Amino acid sequence: MDYKMQELLALVKDLADRYTGKASTSITYETAQQLMGAVLYCIQENDSEEGMNGTELSGQNQFSTAREAYEAGNELVKAKVRKANELYSEMILDFNDYGNVAYHDTVVKGIPEFFRWYDPVLDPQNNIILMDYMVLKPLQEKKGVDVIYSYLRCIWLEQKFLRQFPESYVREVLIAYEPDYEFLFINPCGVLLRKVLLSMLIATNPSKTKLAPADYEKAEAYIKQRTKEALAADLSRQLELLVLNIYEDDKELLQYLRNIISDFAAELQNAASNHTLNHVI
Repeated sequence: MDYKMQELLALVKDLADRYTGKASTSITYETAQQLMGAVLYCIQENDSEEGMNGTELSGQNQFSTAREAYEAGNELVKAKVRKANELYSEMILDFNDYGNVAYHDTVVKGIPEFFRWYDPVLDPQNNIILMDYMVLKPLQEKKGVDVIYSYLRCIWLEQKFLRQFPESYVREVLIAYEPDYEFLFINPCGVLLRKVLLSMLIATNPSKTKLAPADYEKAEAYIKQRTKEALAADLSRQLELLVLNIYEDDKELLQYLRNIISDFAAELQNAASNHTLNHVI
């Protein structure tokens, strides 16, 4: 992005006129910052636009003026709002929070507030809501509709993963992990995935909702023999098998679930060293 400041200020002035309804020639410094942020946000949408299938697309559009870039970027913002709304409308039909309050409140109550209050013209960089429910993929660098769309995509993938297991099984695994899970800020998908991967790793029956003492001993002995890198590779292979056999080798789901592997391997090694695997799984 390399446009003259005069071009950007002209766009800010247009937005300021819209903001005030042309009833005033002055706006506060904070409002001016917001409107400049709106201009830059829309222009930047052309440079790194996240695809609607969850993949990153490198922007190849070149514009001769800042106004052209802004208008094209603003159309991308509006299109992403529509896509996000469509994704949410589809997902909420069979959304299951498994009794977790934070999960329910964020998805069922919070996200509709985004669509109600989001302003793609005057404040597109504002994502409006607090996303108390933590997904498995870091989204800190995103904002506005970009973070909301990515967030919804993550939740959609998590629901796809969870739906392959009976609800009673998921709830029992969550209770085994933490009896008061309903009131904690946890990620049901992450908890279940860790349990399944460790079960696969030590070749114990994944249908058991809680590992037996002998399973923990077996897991501890196995983990202590592996470096963190080797353990992560083992977990990744088990994940690939899981996605291949149950989710028809869904590459997007596989890529998303891989976000837990590195931290999970480190967590397992630390727990095995301290004989506390039962606190992890």
